[in-house]
Amino acid sequence: MKYFNRYSSEIYRIFLQKKDMIEKLNNSLIFSLGCGPATELVSIDELIKVNHLQNVTYYGYEPNKFWDKTHSIASYNHDNKELNFEFKNELIKAETAGIDRIDFLFLNYVCSDVYVHENSNKETLMEWLENKVSPLIYKMKQGAYVIINDVNSPNMGRKEIQEWSWNLKQNEIVNAEYFTFEKLMPSKIYMGQPYELKFDLKVKSNTIRDKELVFQDSYSITGSKYCRFDTLPTECGSCFIILQVM
Repeated sequence: MKYFNRYSSEIYRIFLQKKDMIEKLNNSLIFSLGCGPATELVSIDELIKVNHLQNVTYYGYEPNKFWDKTHSIASYNHDNKELNFEFKNELIKAETAGIDRIDFLFLNYVCSDVYVHENSNKETLMEWLENKVSPLIYKMKQGAYVIINDVNSPNMGRKEIQEWSWNLKQNEIVNAEYFTFEKLMPSKIYMGQPYELKFDLKVKSNTIRDKELVFQDSYSITGSKYCRFDTLPTECGSCFIILQVM
């Protein structure tokens, strides 16, 4: 839960950058692959309330039962009649019912997790994207969005995500946009390697200048004073790859 407030704030910020996504959120069906604590659900809930949206349905797919308690808390404290959600202890597959009807597919800090565990999974991030995510995109309807939020570093999988998404764009499967949050420092060292803040020159990188956290209070996010998270993150700082199916 350490970065709960940051990730939920970042998802909210990217919707403000892409106003057409807010419009598409109305009467939408959403799947989240490897949703974990479902930080994007907080963002969606707030977007619905602020923009007076209706009839939004969210399915969070997470096989790791570690997050079951967090999901139960979210369900217990749910008070938005325009947002229906359910959690499933499984992963999304190409044959998953409804994949051809979804309006949004979230991958929120999933790719970097796959990247870190490449050796134990015996599958590289690029292989995972091509074998597990591309088949989902092929089944999705025209105009649907894939929203990838992850570590802003080529040393944590961003390079592979960019290459994979660029190939999909070149093959006219998706349109692709790339976003980073504005940083005061041009770069830093991460795990002994350069930590780059921009995508490479192959793609145009859009800058999100408003980095302020939207969600800061643990009680308002979790609905329970017993759910705490580290408030160390003070601003948004991830990168986004936004794909829209052609």
